[in-house]
Amino acid sequence: MLHVSKVLYPLLQKYLEINAIGYRHQNTDLTNNTQLKSIKEQGLSHLSDIHIQYFIHFSNLLDLERHKKVGKDVSLIYTKTPKEREKFGKCIIFVKITKEVIECDGLYEHAFEKSDQVTTFLASGIGESSYVIVSTDTRPAVAAGIVSYVTHNTISVILERNLNIKYRNLVFHIDSYDSNSAFSFNFASLSVLLDATEQADRVRRLIIDKEPPTFKAKLPKVIASKAPPILKQLNRAQQRAVLKACSANDYLLIKGMPGAGKTATIVALVQLLVELHHTVLITSHTHAAVDNVCVRLKKLGINVLRLGTTGRIHPDIQNMSEYELTKRCKTPQELEQVYAKAKVFAVTCLGTKHPIFSKRVMDVCIVDESTQVIQSSLFRAICASKKFILIGDPDQLPP
Repeated sequence: MLHVSKVLYPLLQKYLEINAIGYRHQNTDLTNNTQLKSIKEQGLSHLSDIHIQYFIHFSNLLDLERHKKVGKDVSLIYTKTPKEREKFGKCIIFVKITKEVIECDGLYEHAFEKSDQVTTFLASGIGESSYVIVSTDTRPAVAAGIVSYVTHNTISVILERNLNIKYRNLVFHIDSYDSNSAFSFNFASLSVLLDATEQADRVRRLIIDKEPPTFKAKLPKVIASKAPPILKQLNRAQQRAVLKACSANDYLLIKGMPGAGKTATIVALVQLLVELHHTVLITSHTHAAVDNVCVRLKKLGINVLRLGTTGRIHPDIQNMSEYELTKRCKTPQELEQVYAKAKVFAVTCLGTKHPIFSKRVMDVCIVDESTQVIQSSLFRAICASKKFILIGDPDQLPP
């Protein structure tokens, strides 16, 4: 008899559920497969046909995007010359370290330049926050890290080792490649909709069944005293948006054209929510969008726990990063206290796979630049929050 560990059982169960969904969608006869038949009839009984169709539809879209996406495989670093890899794109070749390597908390920032540069680095396809692999002429993949900034003739990369110790004065090649991590995360988030939980049921009703939002008839009296000092810097439209968000029971969509002051609205909303003793999750598709809000909140004296890789977080809010706030913790209790004390969390959508969001439910989730986000990447954040606010401009959809 096959025995499945407690760790693997949920994964196996999810795998069987997804298979059963496919069979249910195709009306397959499962008479000879009692296990899948049981899951189809009982384990999926909480899902309607519309829910099944939604899951199948978005699964196909995610799979289509994964296969249609033109990318460079990491194997090219080992099988192609630098000049050949440059033709595939996302490769900067024949660069040297031109400045002293800067060390910070065990990470090393390297500035690379090219002496005989013809084209700009900005056209390389490698941008800020890109994950890159650094190689020499004779040895591939000597280090890997994150791009901190790119200019016309300089690219700065944060690595876990100092290349000057072993490879001083050598020529380097920098490659970025595509991985399936985003696809895996989005598919795992999509599968959250299959759960027979209260949170998943709420998301299915709001997202798939398109249940309209509801609002409180009256705002709490405390807002009358807390809101005026915060809202006085906003125009009337922004003020209405903040107050409407406070009255929403489940969700609110805020549309703002470029220059409408969406970020200012988010900052004011977070300020007010903190005054009301609500917990807040701030998320977006990019680190830049998340940090843009965090930098402004810091100036207002609002503490934020910024989750995510240290190398991708804005320098001005490094002291608010998870690493900085937890590096001195010596016991599990001290770690728990750091997370328990935090009232405002900030992280990219991809970062909402953080374990804290499976243990804690936030009062409000705010999604900036929501039109840039794949729908499924929001499900973890939405399931971990009592209500969500989507802010963006539908006229700025990605290509």
